[in-house]
Amino acid sequence: MARAVASGLPRPSIRVRPAAPGEKITTLDGVERALDGAELLIADSAGPLGVAGVMGGSESGIGAATRNVLLEAATFDAVAVRQAARQLKLHTEASSRFTRGVPATLNEVAVRRAAGLLERLAGGRLSAVVDRYPVPQAPRRACLTASEVRRQLGLALELPEIRGCLERLEFTVEDLPPAGAADAALAPEAGAEASFGLRVEPGEGVLRCTAPWYRLDVEVPADLTEEVARIVGYGAIPATRLSDTLPPPFPNPLLETEERIRDLLVGCGLYEHINYTLTTVESHEKLGLPALPPERYVTLDNPLSANRRVMRRSMLVSALEALAANLRYSDRIRCFEVGRVYLPEQGYGIRPREERRVSVLLTGPRRRASVHADPAGAEPLDFFDLEGILEALLSALGWLDRVEVVPRPGEAPFGPRCAELVAGGDRLGILGELHPAVAERFGLAGRRVCVAELAIEPLVETSWQREAMPPLSNYPAVVEDLAFVVPEEVSAHDLAAAIRQAGAPLLVALELFDLYRGEPLPAGTKSLAFQLTFQSQDATLGSAEVGAVRQRIEKAVAETLGGKLRA
Repeated sequence: MARAVASGLPRPSIRVRPAAPGEKITTLDGVERALDGAELLIADSAGPLGVAGVMGGSESGIGAATRNVLLEAATFDAVAVRQAARQLKLHTEASSRFTRGVPATLNEVAVRRAAGLLERLAGGRLSAVVDRYPVPQAPRRACLTASEVRRQLGLALELPEIRGCLERLEFTVEDLPPAGAADAALAPEAGAEASFGLRVEPGEGVLRCTAPWYRLDVEVPADLTEEVARIVGYGAIPATRLSDTLPPPFPNPLLETEERIRDLLVGCGLYEHINYTLTTVESHEKLGLPALPPERYVTLDNPLSANRRVMRRSMLVSALEALAANLRYSDRIRCFEVGRVYLPEQGYGIRPREERRVSVLLTGPRRRASVHADPAGAEPLDFFDLEGILEALLSALGWLDRVEVVPRPGEAPFGPRCAELVAGGDRLGILGELHPAVAERFGLAGRRVCVAELAIEPLVETSWQREAMPPLSNYPAVVEDLAFVVPEEVSAHDLAAAIRQAGAPLLVALELFDLYRGEPLPAGTKSLAFQLTFQSQDATLGSAEVGAVRQRIEKAVAETLGGKLRA
């Protein structure tokens, strides 16, 4: 701190005082700053000279005409300095140092060093030193025992070894005799922090350690134990097993369900995304949903960015924002996210309801580009690819037979291809192809985007049981391809169910591989071809056994679905 003193005027005196509300100061960076009264100022009779611990004022700067310089060194409360720096939005090296703690003993050392440099380098002359030290820095003391070191580090060190480690770090160490050592260490005048958590065994000596003046981080015995560990070396600390018995784990069905969903979707070839939960109201409105009042959003009072002001109400917002940002890196994206949405209107008081949901997003070609001709692979992923992934997910979770798919064409933000998943009369989620207008608002014009959003809590089972693996047969399998001509209204699912029921137990695998319409089939019919795998656990199947199962399948398809085996 410096201020030039004009000749013939009384020598000013400096003092530390709170800022007056509305008072202003121009700091060294040339900016005039308004104060609200919470800041601490260094001032003289002419006005403020600087904000304590943050930055000096422009009037205290040194210029070419400066002849008399007043050096000031002080220590300020770390919390007060941090609050002042935040209030003024002025983060300096000084404020960073003060908020981490500066020892008061350093003041005299620093001012004498600065004065010495002025004498040696600038030809100055030291006139006087004034020390105002109303509250001297209290020494930092803590106690330590050999049993405490053994308890925390597992090292069998004696007191002389512990003393040597601490004295190498300039600690002052006193020995308290075994008789009454515990009482002396735990006495009120020793300070609560000095013996916090300290183990003292009967008849054991105690070390009372005083930290050097520049160590403000030493407060409790654990701090001393850390210093001993640094000197001895972390490599000397032995590896020990936990002596206590671990408590039994508590099941968490929701977490188990989420992990199963992650594993299953990764198994379907999807990548997991972790997106921002913060977004904007405008992004929600891009979905084409009805506008909501501000109280229907969880809004941040101090957002870090204008694009991160509210918590999301839909997983689709984050998924589409991330898609628009990542298309510059890849044209084919298949991803999912497991996360939360925040709904403040659910009657949870000041806290919003946080629903766990999973979103799935598909866009781009069905398969990656290859040197081989693959016209089907170049087609874009569509609604049925998304439906197949969700079907595999629900099937693995055991919910496929309990979920009903209800068409919802045109429901925002989707186009004609949209469906709702309903379980037990409650809405489980929705899937579909994004409406072109919605895609354009997110910067995805001309691109087919398929998205889905499902609630996770309805899918939770009380406990997940591992499915037993069916036994492997030692006998060879028989594979046949059968094509059935069925009416157009018969679905592949119904036909496969009829085949499985009639072919059990020798039919072990069934796969649809062809769909055909046209000549020479009659109008209103189609051909569905399946690959059937027959296998026995007891013997090698012969043509007679396979033929009998085939005839049983043909009869069941004809009687239940009106189909026949295609010649």
